[in-house]
Amino acid sequence: MKHNINFYTRKKLNHKFACSMLCKLLIIVFILQTFLFISCKDDPVTVKPPSPDDTSSIKDSAMFDWEYVQLFQYTLTDLYVADTNKIFIVANGGLIFYDGKNVTELNINDPQFFADVLAGTSPNNIFIGGSDYHHPANTKLKKWNGASFESVGQFLDTTRHILDIIALNDNNVWVATASNVVYNCNGTETQYSFISQKLLVSPQFYQDVIGQLYLFGYNRTSNNTTDFKFYTYKLENNNKWQQILSDSGDDNSEMRIFLNICGTNAIRGGSTANYNFTGYGWDALQPNLEFKGKVFGGTSKNDFLCAGNVTTSYFFYKMYYYNGNEWFRMSNYLYAGGVETPRRICKVKNNYYGIYTSSEPTNSHLFIARPKND
Repeated sequence: MKHNINFYTRKKLNHKFACSMLCKLLIIVFILQTFLFISCKDDPVTVKPPSPDDTSSIKDSAMFDWEYVQLFQYTLTDLYVADTNKIFIVANGGLIFYDGKNVTELNINDPQFFADVLAGTSPNNIFIGGSDYHHPANTKLKKWNGASFESVGQFLDTTRHILDIIALNDNNVWVATASNVVYNCNGTETQYSFISQKLLVSPQFYQDVIGQLYLFGYNRTSNNTTDFKFYTYKLENNNKWQQILSDSGDDNSEMRIFLNICGTNAIRGGSTANYNFTGYGWDALQPNLEFKGKVFGGTSKNDFLCAGNVTTSYFFYKMYYYNGNEWFRMSNYLYAGGVETPRRICKVKNNYYGIYTSSEPTNSHLFIARPKND
């Protein structure tokens, strides 16, 4: 039997066939992208530690003059340096001020407030985050305006204290707690958004050189407290947080949980190298086979000071400087008696500032490292 198919019918059949094939192709692409996205969210980070053949030397150096300011009876948790003589430190749940000569306690005038962290844009615009002194879970945020303190923000979840703050400008402040709620205080109202994890330990904000905002944090994943899962979130245009990376490990893994912001870079500590966040992964810096980095501070991945555990002793922290090409070993330890814990390092103008607290409170210090050639 002979079938006659006219031009119009053939055209319709071809069109249906093309549409069918296009739909199938789109479905296949969607499935592949979905699997790729899921695999990327689970554990996309492949850590490449330095080669055992890489024996990069660490040079001894005395490039800084070191000043130590002993802060008696204080447990130090955070630091903001507005200028070389305007230094604010969270200590014993309160706020102290160092003007280069004297240490003064600033009266927050709220006996129920216990401070943990702070951030600022100037000496007259500093935000202090914490909780209720008698109910440590209650979320509280204070602002220092140069003369007095005021309460800031209204918080949806009052069951977690504030663990990190980033002040982008005087009226744009982001707040993270140990929950899945992230807050943005704009001066007149408090907006909130959510992340996928219900609990983050040590959440930390980071803004890159083009202004993109990220949030890092980790969870302990089992009763074995050394196991962790580390998460990276990115703030999208709709003010929603999207998880873009995660990796798992324990405290002996190559890439560890310790992360600090060095100016335009986020640096993460490792067992044999430190790692720079690229926006889509982690790149190893020059190997540091002598120590394990914990606290970093500076202007970029090519200019930072690091406090690290020397591999021969967990209790001794030594200072190292990295210039982008090589490591320099400072002659000083942080050890002063007891167990010293470095908390924060930053760079303002040409000087490095840092705090470390001690199991013996009389050994808590602010340190200032000034270049000898200045």
